[in-house]
Amino acid sequence: MKKELMSVHGLLDDELNEELNEICLKEGRDLSLSDRFFRIPLHVSLKRSFYADDEQIKDDIEKFLEGKMIHCGGFELFKVRDMLWLKVNDCPELYEIHERLDDMLKDRYDIPIDEFDRRYCPHISLFSGCSQEKLDMIYDRLSGKITGRSFIIDSCYVGTEKDRR
Repeated sequence: MKKELMSVHGLLDDELNEELNEICLKEGRDLSLSDRFFRIPLHVSLKRSFYADDEQIKDDIEKFLEGKMIHCGGFELFKVRDMLWLKVNDCPELYEIHERLDDMLKDRYDIPIDEFDRRYCPHISLFSGCSQEKLDMIYDRLSGKITGRSFIIDSCYVGTEKDRR
């Protein structure tokens, strides 16, 4: 079996997802920015994407995450390099789940802990790959429109390359 790219995400509730989509898509269109992050439900990555060749791994991750309710204290707009994120605040549960997931995957499947995972910063990606000027413009436009209210991640998604086809 060939190795397949896998990703693990915590999904935002539908109401928050729709609210963020509406605001960001409108402002992004006005600046001709890519909508690629809004083609799928907005999410918080729980682990950097990784390659695996064991079919059991997806089931194990889903069992590990099943029934988890992650309470997050809020978020704030955050620019990092050429990206705009909503950095998740006040959420020790995310760090704990992330660390336990890393440990499980390393122990059971010998999946290395990536440098990104060592410096884990829970966030929701909004925009990337644009000029610094456009990044600053979208940041300014969204600053007054997106509030950092608390939210709950009550479902998770484990994706594979097969799911994208």
